[in-house]
Amino acid sequence: MKNTRWNPVAYYLERGYPYVLSLIVVALLWWSKINYINDKHLYDALDSVLTMTGLIVGFFGAIMPVIMGMKKESEFVMRVFQKDTNKLFQKYIKGTVVVGLFSATVTVFMYFNESFQKQVRTYSFYLWIYFFFLFMILTYRSIKYMLELIFSDDNGIKEGKTINSDMSEDQKQVMDELNKSIK
Repeated sequence: MKNTRWNPVAYYLERGYPYVLSLIVVALLWWSKINYINDKHLYDALDSVLTMTGLIVGFFGAIMPVIMGMKKESEFVMRVFQKDTNKLFQKYIKGTVVVGLFSATVTVFMYFNESFQKQVRTYSFYLWIYFFFLFMILTYRSIKYMLELIFSDDNGIKEGKTINSDMSEDQKQVMDELNKSIK
């Protein structure tokens, strides 16, 4: 049986692991002195990342109004939102879209890298890698969470239980305060 008690360590690990993993990737590249800023295929990579980012952000942007429009009409969508009492689905999608827009901005900035000083070019490459990996991990997390909501057991919903229904009142209050501070 799954433990339903609120665990602040697990909560912050779940929220923070994409940022930490992306930072680790950049640190490893920096430490290994791997920098492809002068590679002849950099612009092809920039084109690919910009296209992929645009497609993913566009997908999330297009699917959210559809899901929100179905929220009151579809029993399935109502069940998804009933299960998501911490509004993680909303936070994950919002975070993915915002980071995707930052990633696209940094990617466009990279097209002009030859106009910058060498040190700025180096830093911009690592910033671009950070946002690229962060966006990929956030996208994975958003899709993973979407699939968990979709394919989770419906027995709890039928019995009136939600993810937080077994929390004590103190734990629910802490969660509400955390949710307010995140917004």
